[in-house]
Amino acid sequence: HAFRESEIVNPAQRHLMVNLALTFGILAIVLAPAFWFAMVTARRLEQLTAIAEATGKLDLSERKQVHSGIREISKLAGAIDSMRSGLKSFIRYVPEDLLKRYLKPGNIAGLDSETVPVTILFSDIKDFSTVAERIDPMSLVKHLNDYLEILSTEVSRHGGTVDKFIGDSIMALFGAPKSYGDDALNAVRCAQQMMAERAKLNATSVYKIQMGIGLASGRVLAGNMGSADRSNYTVL
Repeated sequence: HAFRESEIVNPAQRHLMVNLALTFGILAIVLAPAFWFAMVTARRLEQLTAIAEATGKLDLSERKQVHSGIREISKLAGAIDSMRSGLKSFIRYVPEDLLKRYLKPGNIAGLDSETVPVTILFSDIKDFSTVAERIDPMSLVKHLNDYLEILSTEVSRHGGTVDKFIGDSIMALFGAPKSYGDDALNAVRCAQQMMAERAKLNATSVYKIQMGIGLASGRVLAGNMGSADRSNYTVL
């Protein structure tokens, strides 16, 4: 029997094309959701990476919360949110420049210190005990917090670091843990602005505050002091 080549080849090619079309169609249907899922997952991970990198630089500004249907990514997002929330509270107790230092890989806080030139500022309210005896405790705390908030803002604005609050007193450092150059001059300007802000506060408050400020410049030991379990960054 004789057959034309086209009678055999053409039907086979048609079947092959149909089969290929069906195969690619099925692959597209199967792979499209997987591709979309992979893209969404990658986008969520990129968002979390950006948030983690910002947190490492102590950028704790508000960011859009990351949501994911994947349990592991959702747990990771929750852990990062908890860490950021904790840092926002923790930074109220530790100088920001010091915290940035120890957020860098390899930097571990220890009982070490260095000799550096520092200007120390002390401020306190004159006759505070006498004033406190005449004021309701809750009103006293609110007024004292307002007063300390104003003074702390000026310390930060002039490149200083609040070392500690001692009742109605503030001890602030200019030159440690980070120096901005004209530390002594910045401390003097800060003291002047503190007095100006105190006058503004007195003008709008029934409680008139008289404040004293002392400044001292010299080389000090600055670093972590205390015990292996609990230490405090301060100067000696």
